[in-house]
Amino acid sequence: MGVGPIVDVRVVEEGEGYVVEASGELDLGAVEAMTRAVMAVRAARLWADQPLVIDLADVGFMDSEGLRALLVARQLGGGSPRSVVLRNPSERVLATLALAGLGDAFVLDLPGRAPAS
Repeated sequence: MGVGPIVDVRVVEEGEGYVVEASGELDLGAVEAMTRAVMAVRAARLWADQPLVIDLADVGFMDSEGLRALLVARQLGGGSPRSVVLRNPSERVLATLALAGLGDAFVLDLPGRAPAS
């Protein structure tokens, strides 16, 4: 019996733009999927002057390879901290970012929560 995917990364239409949604575990298996999704948005020039939004509401775990996937997305998006917005990251994801010293590497969209300090 096979095991289903541990991570699901997809591009969804939202308003006049697109959002990369990730769910599951952002680990080694996520790097390629995240890169493909970001490159698809970039190739279609779907976020020109706007930051790329990555929704992490359904991500329960992220390790160093998940961090690498987010950094690759940031690089593909332009390289600055404002290139990528991380929407709804869980406390575990925020803790991983903080432990890696990457708390300021992305814009955080925390609806209903104050940003972690």
